[in-house]
Amino acid sequence: LVNGWNMISANVEPENTSMSSVLNSLSGNLQQAKNAYGQIYAPPFTNTLTSWNKYHAYQIRMTTSAQFQLAGTPIVPEATPITLNQLGWYWLPYYRTSSMPTATALASISGKYLQIKSITGEVYQPPFATTLANLDPNKGYMIRLTATDGTLTYPANTVIKQSTSNAPILEPKVFVRENNVTGKTAFVALDLNANEGDEVGVFTRDGMLVGSSVWQNALRGVVVWGDDEFTSEKDGASEGEELIVKVWNSTNKNIGEVSQITLSDMTTNAKEYTLRYETDAVYFLKGNVEATSSTLTVTPQPATTEVMLNLGIASEGEVEVKLFNQAGQLMLTASESAMNGIIKLNTSDLPSGVYQAMINIDGDVQTARIVIVR
Repeated sequence: LVNGWNMISANVEPENTSMSSVLNSLSGNLQQAKNAYGQIYAPPFTNTLTSWNKYHAYQIRMTTSAQFQLAGTPIVPEATPITLNQLGWYWLPYYRTSSMPTATALASISGKYLQIKSITGEVYQPPFATTLANLDPNKGYMIRLTATDGTLTYPANTVIKQSTSNAPILEPKVFVRENNVTGKTAFVALDLNANEGDEVGVFTRDGMLVGSSVWQNALRGVVVWGDDEFTSEKDGASEGEELIVKVWNSTNKNIGEVSQITLSDMTTNAKEYTLRYETDAVYFLKGNVEATSSTLTVTPQPATTEVMLNLGIASEGEVEVKLFNQAGQLMLTASESAMNGIIKLNTSDLPSGVYQAMINIDGDVQTARIVIVR
């Protein structure tokens, strides 16, 4: 188990199914264990999750990395069907002792689910995403069911462990987000006028990058991360927060904003008008990537302690920013790279007022008006 969020299941059934017994070895390192129904094991604060159920997967948040051992009777995959008679999300265990391609493992419920995803951001939802190529032992998964008559039966364990090869998934180099698993995600399937190698970034209105991907055969969409309530810093989108989709063109290096044509919730087929973050949402967005005549934007306006400068273009070199007050006095100088097209300025030491920003991007000087209010 890693420090932070994990999602687990087991291919054995413990002799003592009491959750306190199962998780006893993690005492001191365990912040919380929970199931899909909101039951939580987090002593001494709460213990509504009392028993381990072999038909469920669990999310566990750790304060440090640790080894977790679970002893019990081996589960025979082909003799342990899982009844999936509900619509919506189910937290799915994986019983096999070796990995298996996702579509093969779930063949018995083919056509009865929309998406399956991991807590670390891999998604299987053809034709938009196949980054979750395999299901792996000891892992748990979230599956969005679309039928009430599903029964999942995994294929039998093989004598020789199967080896599965994954095609490499290209990672963003411009829209780079810190690899931070927050325990909450949504997925936006996309139909865009983008090219192979372009990068897709999803931003909040205040400029935070909350999801990114490279446009490639295995991924025509983007995973959006929600905020983790266990961290003091905001590290994802808040529930209901408006989102903006941008695309970095790998040919001309410009960053364009996606103009929405249609937006729908793929779980209900309901039409949506504004893209907003909701945990476990699955959206379909069709749009055009458009470059604006004025690519430089400043958010928020007015600002207090922090200003985000969205340059509209990625810069490999250093970008120099100077802030002048209305008297022409230089009040702040900053120089940093803007690989994702965004520069963050700390304005906490500046007094309230109107400022003129001069931004030097590889010799091209742009100006912007910044208002700071305490």
